[in-house]
Amino acid sequence: VEEVLARYRLRDAQRASKNISAMCTGSTLTGTGELDTRSREAFRKIAADLFAAIAETPSPDMTLNNLAGLIAAQKVPDQFYAQLGDERFRRFILGVCSMSPRFSKGLARDPFMLESLSSNVQSLADGMDISLSSSANIIEFKSRSELRAGIKNILGFTSFDELTRDLTGIADSVLYAVLAEQLDKRRIKAAPLAIFALGKYGTHEITFDSDLDLIFITDTKSAVKRDVLEGVATSVIKRLSTVSDEGKMYEVDARLRPEGKSSPLVVERVGYARYLKERASLWERQSLTRIRFVAGNQALARELMNDIESYVYDSPLPSGWVEATVAMRRKIETRSRTRSKEFYDIKLGAGGMVDVEFLAQMSQLKFGYTDPQLKGKSCIDVITALQPGFLSIDEVSKLSQSYRELREIEKLMRVTLEERSTILPEREKLELFARCFDRSSGESLKTRTATTMNNVRTLFIELSQRMSTML
Repeated sequence: VEEVLARYRLRDAQRASKNISAMCTGSTLTGTGELDTRSREAFRKIAADLFAAIAETPSPDMTLNNLAGLIAAQKVPDQFYAQLGDERFRRFILGVCSMSPRFSKGLARDPFMLESLSSNVQSLADGMDISLSSSANIIEFKSRSELRAGIKNILGFTSFDELTRDLTGIADSVLYAVLAEQLDKRRIKAAPLAIFALGKYGTHEITFDSDLDLIFITDTKSAVKRDVLEGVATSVIKRLSTVSDEGKMYEVDARLRPEGKSSPLVVERVGYARYLKERASLWERQSLTRIRFVAGNQALARELMNDIESYVYDSPLPSGWVEATVAMRRKIETRSRTRSKEFYDIKLGAGGMVDVEFLAQMSQLKFGYTDPQLKGKSCIDVITALQPGFLSIDEVSKLSQSYRELREIEKLMRVTLEERSTILPEREKLELFARCFDRSSGESLKTRTATTMNNVRTLFIELSQRMSTML
């Protein structure tokens, strides 16, 4: 059996045998067959082409395991096998199963999406409708929309930047619907409340399982009304954090409000503007380069955004601010869960994604007053806009390519390994990951990542020093 399976690059003979037995008979090696004769014959007809295609995937073992799980969820297996006889449908299914246990399980749970895509795989090339009707199930909408967005991306219908915008749009629709739901429960029609996104959510750059950084603002002077709005904000966060069979909707972080987690969730606008001018730290000012209004009172949002832009871009920067920011970045490195040079934290580690993000935010603080196109933009858009002038064409290219590569690694760790960690995996997981990422070896990917991060750290230091010497 091992010799036969090895022809198809299947390494785990015991597991592969169980999967094949289940696909052929509906049973494990020791169980009782459940599939009828028609289903067994349908499987035998497509087996040769199917396993030849599985052998061509980055990890045939993972592909087969994901496919077996998807087939087990089918109510009419013979029809599914017949569809696998169609080359285009087979490429679609194996494209998903070869890259993501997460999306394979998602299709198994969502027969409606599987049916709609099986009839027209090319529909993935169409734009996504991420509007959410008032009668829709919010959790189901989020799960189904993210599944579709993820499949579109791993099959090559969208770029990484398009994926993050799709995921951000889904989160916006969910947040808007949740706010409306909580206001409706309290019979509030026009609340003096505005919700803003910060971090990657603020710049349309979230990926799977990203936190939503939020801040809630009001302009009411009434303590009674503020108490009501505090209840609304609390309920919004609780609803966004709902746990279902598909997992948690979102992890919400509201700690970027003044005084942090010890203060009320809802912040009064005038008091917030005063806080920014009198007591806010350089870190808070930097974080506000990525703020964006999402839901609630638009007039209030415009007033707050005027306050914030005046504070972030018009106020003089303190002396030594570049050096202070670099020191703050180095301090963030110590928060990584790894201290060993043998492990690479692609987010927090030296030369990780945060280096590029800090450069972009420092550039917004430095040049945003005279260059409005830098305001509220994504990290890559800011880096690109700095040439010509501050960055050379080569520096823009290196930073952009490195950042995209590190973010692709982060995304694939979440959809292939189903891990939220930003530390590059080791041993068997690294080998699997490398094959799925670029069909390389684990050692090759590790060396490439190390080189990328070293180059980013060198540029971060050089460009920080260049910025500090500019008038």
